Amino acid sequence: MPQARTYEHSIDLPDPATRRALRDTAGIPAYKLAARIGVAPSSIHAWERGDREPTGLQRRAYLRALRRLAEHFPSKEGSKWLNDS
Repeated sequence: MPQARTYEHSIDLPDPATRRALRDTAGIPAYKLAARIGVAPSSIHAWERGDREPTGLQRRAYLRALRRLAEHFPSKEGSKWLNDS
């Protein structure tokens, strides 16, 4: 498990615009993504605007969710991010 944690922390999150694009491409409202990862919808919006960055367990959960979105709902932004990480 420590290796997975180290690996996840070494992967950069996509830029805020790409975060939003990934969610929009999947057609998932911010409140549903927020509920899935255990944060407030306002956190999702702040992360997508670049006002704040997720940390700790929230970052891990958000990263996993974004990776799933990029893998299951292909898009130009998602493919670029997956290939760069």
